Amino acid sequence: MKIYKWMYYSLSILLFTVLASLAVNAQEKITLQSAVDRTLANNLTIKQAQVTESIGGLELQQAKNNLLPNLNASTQGGYNFGRSQVAGSFTYTSSTSLNVNGNAQLQFTVYQGAITQSDHPKQIVIGC
Repeated sequence: MKIYKWMYYSLSILLFTVLASLAVNAQEKITLQSAVDRTLANNLTIKQAQVTESIGGLELQQAKNNLLPNLNASTQGGYNFGRSQVAGSFTYTSSTSLNVNGNAQLQFTVYQGAITQSDHPKQIVIGC
């Protein structure tokens, strides 16, 4: 009985020593500068500020682009050929036709409820 208690205590002390040495070896010594660098690299507030800054830059570019005019252009073409009956007689005629259509549209917002002339320049001035 005494031998089992002695083995139990010996194993407990051995297990405690092994676990304590593992815990001590798991720690890493760092300098103050490396701690500050890690803190700055992993700081969520700084990361959120960087994302907000990039979003602000994109909004500024969008505000500048909203002042530009819109230009749209399109073309359409067709070629028809075949025979058709002449009205009033029982004869047929061959015909061919070529159709070409073009379209160009330019839009420029001059006034949009004081949005273009008041809000966008403020955003552009803040961003510059």
